[in-house]
Amino acid sequence: METLARIGSMSVVQRVATVLWLSFLMAGVATGFFFSVIDPLELKYCVDFPEVSRTAAYSIGFILFWLLTSTSSLLAAFFIYPTKETKASKSQG
Repeated sequence: METLARIGSMSVVQRVATVLWLSFLMAGVATGFFFSVIDPLELKYCVDFPEVSRTAAYSIGFILFWLLTSTSSLLAAFFIYPTKETKASKSQG
């Protein structure tokens, strides 16, 4: 319970920074797993993109994985742990 109390007292900036850092790490893992199975140069047969190098495909994949993990994590963090202002307004009303 003490951990939950500490998370509830974190500022919004701290929460966003935590979520972005953890989602950055998970995007690196997801990119590694994804591109260890799929060759980026073979993706050109599935999608209609202009020719891109492997490095560009890795970068695009990483950014997309980071957007996906950060969005889902931010939504989860804000729905599970309300901010201090929300708790204060509930106790007054």
